[in-house]
Amino acid sequence: QLDFEISKNEGGRSKLHFDVSQVKDSPGNSLRLESSDTRFISALCGGLDLFYYPGHPDFSTPHLQNRYGGISILPSGKRGNLYICGQRFEVDSSNSKGGDAQWKGELLECVVWSNRRLTNTGRDRIAIPIERVASKVIAPIIGAASNEQLISLLYGLKEHWRIPASIAAEEPVLLTPVLEEIRRRNLLTSFPEECQALPKRHARQVPKRVQEEGKIPCRAILGELGMSQRHETEFFEHITVVEMTKAEAERIAILRKGAERLLKYMLGNGILYAERPALEAIDPYLPVCVFEANRCKRLDGIDIPIAFHSGNFIAWHRECLNNSSFHSALTTHLHELTHAYGGDNTRVFTLEMSRWVQVALQTLSSEKMAHHLCALEFLWNRIDHDS
Repeated sequence: QLDFEISKNEGGRSKLHFDVSQVKDSPGNSLRLESSDTRFISALCGGLDLFYYPGHPDFSTPHLQNRYGGISILPSGKRGNLYICGQRFEVDSSNSKGGDAQWKGELLECVVWSNRRLTNTGRDRIAIPIERVASKVIAPIIGAASNEQLISLLYGLKEHWRIPASIAAEEPVLLTPVLEEIRRRNLLTSFPEECQALPKRHARQVPKRVQEEGKIPCRAILGELGMSQRHETEFFEHITVVEMTKAEAERIAILRKGAERLLKYMLGNGILYAERPALEAIDPYLPVCVFEANRCKRLDGIDIPIAFHSGNFIAWHRECLNNSSFHSALTTHLHELTHAYGGDNTRVFTLEMSRWVQVALQTLSSEKMAHHLCALEFLWNRIDHDS
């Protein structure tokens, strides 16, 4: 038997003492801790909740559970946690405060656990990037769910169907992969009549108008899953697609060539982000048109953008296309191409834009790539000179 005791010396430093004594054999092992420090006792008792045990409240009411792990949706305002192989882990999220072990987005609270160990986590329970939680923990659990379970999970997330109050609001970590998996399987379901899916691009006052009509303004993707859709044409009433000039067509050709060069560079150098596959949804030769604003760039709360991705084509504001520098225009064009993955406030779009930043930094040390971009910039500036 080992008996440990902690005491302090004259300098205030802690010392650990132990005594060894022989006792009768007894089956199993045991650990007994004695202390008069109530804070220590409370922390020790609470430490049990950092691990799975039968009856743990975090695991008691799963909304979805399979061989990969489980998900439990919590009431609004409750704190949610992440567990890997029964052990709680912290998550590196832009929404995390301090060092608290928490996994909580601005809109969604839930508990997620994985039955599979992640690589490179270490024994110190390092914080796991939120993107890795989505791709390595949540995605396998949702991917193994039945169609009925997916729809049930979707309805468990009903309070998050609504369009966020701000474009800067963080996307619910769980909602997006659930919606994308349902869309991937081409599943359709029924929604309450008061719910109305808004188009991806709409005037800022539209959600308020929908609410005044007694409806709930919801995310555009829900319209693809069977929710009634709101068709707003206000934005397009303020623009007119025009025929490209020769100079504009040359500019678009240069932007396409630049995007193609950079995509080939990414694929050739195996640039990945958050362990996702190489870019395959971006088409550098997506159709492009040019438009003019009918009255002004900003009208009745409607922002007329520099360019936008409609889903089937990219539209450039004529004035912006003709007055942008090569690097500024190429940056805008790449931004719009990347919308093939989703809107500005989606996590997957942010990840892909981060990869473009990585490419930009790597091309600084690539003499061949820099030469290609300089040649395209020369051609771009030549248009200004010739016209």
